[in-house]
Amino acid sequence: MNTDAAPFETHVVFNQPPPFPECNLWRDDRVLREAVAREGGEAFATLLDGYGALAGGELYRLGFDANRYRPLLRTHDALGLRVDTVDFHPAWHRLMEQAKAHGVAGLSWRQPQAGAHVARAALSFLHHQAEAGSSCPLTMTHAAVPVLRREPALAEWAAKAAAPHYDPRDVPIAGKAGITVGMGMTEKQGMGVMMAMDAHI
Repeated sequence: MNTDAAPFETHVVFNQPPPFPECNLWRDDRVLREAVAREGGEAFATLLDGYGALAGGELYRLGFDANRYRPLLRTHDALGLRVDTVDFHPAWHRLMEQAKAHGVAGLSWRQPQAGAHVARAALSFLHHQAEAGSSCPLTMTHAAVPVLRREPALAEWAAKAAAPHYDPRDVPIAGKAGITVGMGMTEKQGMGVMMAMDAHI
């Protein structure tokens, strides 16, 4: 026993990983870079490099607050009127804003060129290392676009799901430049329906 230790110190912690330093998740991942090049997405390397720095820096830091301050259901406003809305921490909105702006949910639909799907998948991989909770709305928004495009009446929905814009306001779709799509669970058995997460239907 070390008799020189301060009386309140019980032991030395040595089996924990060091704090995660700010980094560029793209540059630090040789395997990812090689895979993207091999699969034809090298034309997007500059975009991926920029997002790798963002994900390994600002977005990683924001992820802690986005998870620490969980969504809050507000059923009524100050006057007692029913509103049924969910408030998210500003960190969550910033994460979603950056993801949409950089193509995590729509790059492959907005720039349908060789390697676009590979690059979009790499963007998704980079983003979700920073904050995993946003993987559901971003992935579902990406997946919804080709389904929405099958119906001419839903062309506006498809275009706004693919758009590089995030608008968290609960307003009709006509007032939005971009939307996200998510899953709403409607039955105990797990039956799901696709719905717009941030727009009136």
